[in-house]
Amino acid sequence: MIDRPYSRRLATALGALALAAAPARGQDPAPPPELDALALFEEILRQRVVPMRAPQARSEQADEEEEAEREDEAAAVWSRSLAIEGLVELYRRRREDVYLERALALSEDLLALRDSAQKRRDPRRKATLAAWSARSAYPKAFAPIDAGAATGEREPSPALTALAVACGMELVLQIEGEPRLLKLHKRASQALEKELQRALACFDEEYMHAPAGKEGYYYPLGDTQTCLPSADLALLSRAHLALARGKKSEHLDRGESLARFLRSRLTKGPDGVTLRWAPVATPNGRGGKNERCFHAGLLADLVRRAEPQRCVFETSDRKAMRETFLRLIFASTPRVPRLLDEVRPDESSEMVGLEEALPWLWAAASDPLFRDAALEVARRLGSSAPAEALPMIAALVAPVEAPKK
Repeated sequence: MIDRPYSRRLATALGALALAAAPARGQDPAPPPELDALALFEEILRQRVVPMRAPQARSEQADEEEEAEREDEAAAVWSRSLAIEGLVELYRRRREDVYLERALALSEDLLALRDSAQKRRDPRRKATLAAWSARSAYPKAFAPIDAGAATGEREPSPALTALAVACGMELVLQIEGEPRLLKLHKRASQALEKELQRALACFDEEYMHAPAGKEGYYYPLGDTQTCLPSADLALLSRAHLALARGKKSEHLDRGESLARFLRSRLTKGPDGVTLRWAPVATPNGRGGKNERCFHAGLLADLVRRAEPQRCVFETSDRKAMRETFLRLIFASTPRVPRLLDEVRPDESSEMVGLEEALPWLWAAASDPLFRDAALEVARRLGSSAPAEALPMIAALVAPVEAPKK
């Protein structure tokens, strides 16, 4: 059950969204249409995730999408990774093997995009890595605010690799959690996990323990005095925790150390309740401020996944994350802030589309507070939603009833 204070404030925000969608000023908003989440998921999957096989069956639109992916390497990995996560969630809700089979097929596509499969050598490391490369770890639409145009060379990306590993492990863990599925897909599941392990291990030499406490971080190649952006570290923590399976191991140690590093650098906003994330923390300090909303959502997603397992984050962190969502991101406007620290009472901050809030709403399946918000965002975006919406929309699909014993 949703806490009443949260429910009232969320209803206010949803009312503002509905009012913004009214045909004209003074008219009552139309009742929200029923959302066919499964059909919407399939439509976005068809539009945004271009299959790499069967070229004779491809459409002109698919060719255009593939050309766009070649220009934005990160988008190709993000779309396939999040599609895998969404398909696994669909299997959990619909209990139809076809979704896992499609996720396995996409995992083959994902592995085929690695540098080792593409015969691409990294000139800085003077090796060909079994990892994923791009000019930016994020699709162009969600690149860091101060990144500017991507003019650098394509290079192996720890964050991009971590996303692929984390989503791929969702598939592995689902298969290995059910004896029937393990009997059907054991060989494929084990082979996939082995490759995911290899991919993340490519960056082992760039991991370092922080000076204080049981903390750790990854640093940019050749620069041990700084560390990767906070959102990158959140993805890396999630990947290590997925590979650890909750068992004591080096992966668990690194996943928790990264989470501690991030948690110790969370700060409270002027209201003393909401959270602030530093885009780039430092090994010996807290770093700056003004994290992009999309990237802050990746840290919020880590809190949501880790806290129920009692992994570093506490219930108070989850509650503060929910307050941040309600007060700053989904407060009283049909759009969200680009930067968390730009929120103003007079709404003079720069506002962007609902796509910016998507990682916050990947929690729709596990936290009822976010479900109504996810429903409204899915209705508003419709089939124009990017691939980053797939996990959210999959979580909105109605589950089938469990068979009676």
